[in-house]
Amino acid sequence: MKKIILDINIDGDCTNLCSLAVLNILKNEGEAEILATTACYKSPLATGCIKAINRYYGNPDIPVGILHCQDETHPTSFPSYINQIFCPDHPFGEDAEDTVSVLRRVLSAQEDDSVVFVVAGCFASAAALLQSEPDSISPLSGHDLCHRKISRIVAMAGAFDTFKKEEVFPENNVVVQIPAAKYVTENWKKEFVFSGFEIGQRIQTLKEFRHFGPFENPLQLAYNLLDASRNLPLGDNQSWDQTAVLEGVRPGQYFNYHEYGRIHVTDDGITEWVPESGGRMTFLVPKVNLLDVRAVINDMIFPEWRQYEHFYRPFMENPQGFALKSLVSRFPGEEEL
Repeated sequence: MKKIILDINIDGDCTNLCSLAVLNILKNEGEAEILATTACYKSPLATGCIKAINRYYGNPDIPVGILHCQDETHPTSFPSYINQIFCPDHPFGEDAEDTVSVLRRVLSAQEDDSVVFVVAGCFASAAALLQSEPDSISPLSGHDLCHRKISRIVAMAGAFDTFKKEEVFPENNVVVQIPAAKYVTENWKKEFVFSGFEIGQRIQTLKEFRHFGPFENPLQLAYNLLDASRNLPLGDNQSWDQTAVLEGVRPGQYFNYHEYGRIHVTDDGITEWVPESGGRMTFLVPKVNLLDVRAVINDMIFPEWRQYEHFYRPFMENPQGFALKSLVSRFPGEEEL
């Protein structure tokens, strides 16, 4: 069983909340122990959204925190509704525990090299944790505590030329906090796996869930409110953050690894793989057909999705109007499906 810390943002899309739902499901299936679920910025609504998902999946006691030193980056409309409907009693703002304190406390209680830290937002929490000082929780510095207790970091971040087609660009989870991304990549000494933008972009999920899923699930409301705020139809959505959780809990099952080396973050937020002898950093490349990964996520969130799939099969279009099958590749270098 993998011991997991999940640090997310709740801003421009719902893949962060979906990654939390996936992790809760894996916990309930006995594959993961969730040590903490934290937010990488300060928001009066973040804890409520996290608690709403944890509660829905039967895990209300998972420690939650927000990063008091990092202001909210891209506020969206759905968190306020999730809070009002599903979690009106959560602690707001300064009353919520700080992410760094939560993470230092849970890490100090773990065995060495036993924790997987999944980062599905910017690197602000990871940087703050690494830079934390010894305190009443642990006599170890952040660097020493993390390198003693954490075995690997898996981060949904960056963009790589995996499919030899995309232009590499400054991906959001890096560019919103470039100094933090640079600090973490320059100071982390153990295994560090990136799941790039191009992977989750090709895994389009949850159209059926958004139309026919249970209304009592806060994730369903979050997706539908976000699409309504953008005047988009209820369609499939990219699965960026879910890939990091799947890799964190089931390493190597769905993805292979590019050659290990070093990931360099440029001043403008580009992530560059650099060869380095003994390097511990890599990024994911497909191992299985990405349609199979799509099915895994759909099965977890909405097991009944196949009975509704025939409504969409003739067109298989995502909300942006591109054919789903044009976004899914079998393997690097092969023709698209």
